[in-house]
Parts: sequence; C-alpha cells; structure tokens
Amino acid sequence: TTFFASLFMARVGRTWGFRVGASIGLVGALVNAGSVATSSFMGLCLGSALVGVYSAFVQYHRFAAAEIAPQAYRSRAISWVLAGAIWGAMGGFLAQEMVASGSTFQIKNILDAGPLASGQIPKDLSLRVNRFWIDYTPEGGIDQFYSDISVLDSQGGEVDQETIYVNKPLRYQGVTFYQTDWGIASVLVQLNNSPIFQLPMAQLDTGGRGRVWGTWVPTKPDLSTGVSLLAKDLQGMLLVYDVEGKLISTVRPGMATKVNDINLKIIDIIGSTGLQIKADPGIPLVYTGFALLMLGVIASYFSHSQIWAWQQGVSEASPQEIGLYVGGKTNRAQVAFEREVIEILEKMSKSKQEIPSLKAASLVN
Repeated sequence: TTFFASLFMARVGRTWGFRVGASIGLVGALVNAGSVATSSFMGLCLGSALVGVYSAFVQYHRFAAAEIAPQAYRSRAISWVLAGAIWGAMGGFLAQEMVASGSTFQIKNILDAGPLASGQIPKDLSLRVNRFWIDYTPEGGIDQFYSDISVLDSQGGEVDQETIYVNKPLRYQGVTFYQTDWGIASVLVQLNNSPIFQLPMAQLDTGGRGRVWGTWVPTKPDLSTGVSLLAKDLQGMLLVYDVEGKLISTVRPGMATKVNDINLKIIDIIGSTGLQIKADPGIPLVYTGFALLMLGVIASYFSHSQIWAWQQGVSEASPQEIGLYVGGKTNRAQVAFEREVIEILEKMSKSKQEIPSLKAASLVN
C-alpha cells in the first residue's frame, strides 16, 4: 500500500495525495462505525483496510492537513491549540480514587496538578457511590462495570446523579469522573448468631496470574485460629481455606458453611469502583483551534480568486497615455489563473473601440 501511495503522490503531489488518503480514511472510519453497530466482522475488516490505506498516505506527508489550510487559518489555529495545551498543563489536575460501594468521598488523591490548578479542584464537593455492579458475559467474562454516583453539596444535598461506565463519564463543573477500574472492598460475614461485621479484602499478589482478593476470618475470640476467604470477582463465589492452606469449602452470599465448629455465613460481597478524576480547562481552546484548522481545510477545497484593475489617464487628449494595470490573487491553481488573466487582457487589448491604447501588467500572486 505504501508503494502505491508513494507513486500516486509522486504523480499528483503530496498535498492532493493526502486529500485522497484522508477521504479514504474517513470512509474507513464510517464503515468501522457501521460494522460495530451491526456486529459485522467483514465490514470491520474492510474498514480497517481502508484506514490502513489512509495511514500509508499520511506517513508520507504528516503535516499536509496544516499545509492545505489557508495561511489565515494556520497561525490562528495553531495559536489556539498551543494556548489550550499550555493552559491545560498549568490549570489542570489528575486524581484517582478507589471507593467502596455505598461510601462517600472527596477528591484527595491528587496524582498530578499544575501550578494554577488549585481553583479547579473542588474543595466542598463530595460524591457518593450509591451502587457499583458488574455485568458478566455468559462465559463468565466481564462485559461492563457501572457506578451509580451522586454529587453532593456542602450540606449533603444531592445536586447531580449519573450512572457511569467505561466511555461514559460524569461531568460536573469542569471536572470529569471516568470509570477506569474495579475491585472488592470488603465482605459481610456472620459467625453463628453474632452481629454482622464487615471485613476488608485486600488484593493479593498472584505474579500476574489474575486478580484475587482475600481476607482472614477469626473463628475464636482470642484470634488464635481462623479461615481465609478468597474471591476473584463479584459473581459471588468465595473459596474457604484453613490455616494450612487447604480448600475446605466454597460458599456464596446468603449461604453458610461449617468451619472449626462455627457456622460461617456470607452476607454479601461489597465491590469498589476505581475512578479517574481530571480537569483540563484548556480543552475548549484546543477544540477551537482544531475547528479552525478543519474549517481551513474545507475552505481550501474551494477556489478564491480576486482581480483588481487600475486605469491611468482618462482620454486620448490627456497628456498621459491611457493605461490599465491588472493584478490578481488566487489560493489554488496559480498558473492556470495567470493564463486566464492573460487571456482576458489579450481580449481587452483587441477591443480598440473601448480602450484605444492599453498597457497591462499581470501581477498574479
């Protein structure tokens, strides 16, 4: 593909090659979008092939999109993009929170923040994870995970509510909350007729062989013995191991099992949602810059030509000979435009009745 793209560009020019490649890439993107919506594998393969053709053209002319835009738009668009990037770096922040279902939190775990980001970080804003759940495929894999989140004001009143999932974030006052991860926060258990108590679960190091969470449940008041509970997802299956590491039972929420002469009942497993929180005040400026650049690209497909004429002298009796000076400007096909202007001047020079004496200069830019 790259070989044919290079031959095509050598014949018609890199800029026109980019235009053709960009059109092919747009068609490929539309085909891919339709294929995803209709679950068409063949359509997805075709769209990916078209996008590959686009990539072959683009790698020979990386900055063609900027070059085919008119000069008036380039500097303006680039200025907006640079200004947005600088403002985003100076005034934006990035944070992460792992929150258990049913818990309320504030933005505290700031990973990165610009020197002017203090005004972007909400101080009195709290959020409550009303519920976190995971949808599984029939094969047992994760299909999607969701978080029902409420935004609370300083008095604890709900001001906004949204169910978020991957690629559908919550946006509030310039801050965006993304669903990025999940985990198991704790397990609710009951021993015999004791009160229900909550035990935190920690993620164990498996050496890259999957994700497993575990906790230890004491079965004696002096904490001298107990059992370990392990879980790998929120589907409800927990493995029960004794102190020697032997599997002694499996149990689900709402079920009970006998361990060390104690009736161990699992009430529920509580999941936790991983949220990425960020604010980038420069995004509107960046989008404005790209919009200007796209408008320039669209405008470059249309020819814009101007012709000026200046006449010197008013009549044959004038001391000065009548002269006509013509200048022109176009954004495309300058050679063809110059020929067209010359043809017009030649036709005018033959019209002796209208212009007895004519001197013309072509000032085509």
